[in-house]
Amino acid sequence: MSRWHFDLCFTPEPGVAKVALTEQADVLEMLVEGLGSNMSFAGWRIYGTDLGHRVEVRLWGNGELEVIARLDARVKDSDRFVRDLCICAQALHCRLFSVDLSEDLEPDPDVVKEALRRSSAWRVAAAMGPVVH
Repeated sequence: MSRWHFDLCFTPEPGVAKVALTEQADVLEMLVEGLGSNMSFAGWRIYGTDLGHRVEVRLWGNGELEVIARLDARVKDSDRFVRDLCICAQALHCRLFSVDLSEDLEPDPDVVKEALRRSSAWRVAAAMGPVVH
C-alpha cells in the first residue's frame, strides 16, 4: 500500500442477515466493472492497478467474502467510484472501515469523501499534486 492509498474494508452490519453469495458476486461485478485489469495473488482477486482505484476480493473456504476498496487519493475525480462502492456496500449490508482513520464509516458518498479528506493519504496526495485522472 502506498502512502496515497485510502483503504476501506467492507464490514457486515451487526444483526443483519447476510446476502447470498451469488447476489454478492452480482453486486461486486458492478463495482469492479470499470476498473480494467484484474489478477490473482495469494487467494485474492485484484481489480484495477496501483495507478488509480482498485478493489480486492477474497472468498474464504467458509463462504465468507472479504472486500477491500482502495482509493487513490491522487485521482482528481473519484465521485463515481465512491458512489459505486457505497451502493455496493449498502446492497451487501456493510459499513466501511477506514484503516487509516481506524473509523467505521456509513456507506454514504459524502461521509466517505469527508473521511478521505481527513486521511494521511489525502495530505500526501495534496503535497504531490494530482497525477492520475
